[in-house]
Amino acid sequence: MQQRDTAADRLADVIQVAQLGRKTGILTVERGKGAAFEEGMIMFVNGQITQASTGWRNGLDALSWLNTWEFCHFAFVRVSTPGTSSIHLAPAKPHNAFPDTSRNGKAAPATLYATGNGREQEQQGMALFRVIIPCRIRQSDEALFLFESIGLSRLHRRLFLLIDGQRSTTELARLIGRTLHEVSSLLDDLERCGVIQR
Repeated sequence: MQQRDTAADRLADVIQVAQLGRKTGILTVERGKGAAFEEGMIMFVNGQITQASTGWRNGLDALSWLNTWEFCHFAFVRVSTPGTSSIHLAPAKPHNAFPDTSRNGKAAPATLYATGNGREQEQQGMALFRVIIPCRIRQSDEALFLFESIGLSRLHRRLFLLIDGQRSTTELARLIGRTLHEVSSLLDDLERCGVIQR
């Protein structure tokens, strides 16, 4: 793994650059010293965040925490073209991947052990980690009537109208200008109403 010698004032900016640049690879980060030392990891596949962990946090919880980090050091190991050297990531504790949102409902494996050449690693990354993509399960007019009757916010409506079965949670968060944690909470509300599924 590369030495984390690049400094950043806000980790959220680094994450956004990787997303907008559609990067594939592993971002490792650290901050603090001694008892205050923390480190984390985020995996990207074509700019989509597929895994995150730091300390005892995993998944969206870890990503939300990492997005609050200010001054830190990071390194990004790209996995993009055939022939890229192997990345061996064998954490002491398993890192949970984001939930699989395909309609068959099968959970994705929880730990990444990337081996082999670059092409194999990319295929492993795509197969092991799936991005959360919510889908509507009710028609717009029916759902909007329901929102009106139970008093959901305009933001809930806006988010629902942006859900097209193609956009990931990350893209939706970007479009409505909210954090992944906020969008996840809004999606929970929509799912409880029975208008979407993940």
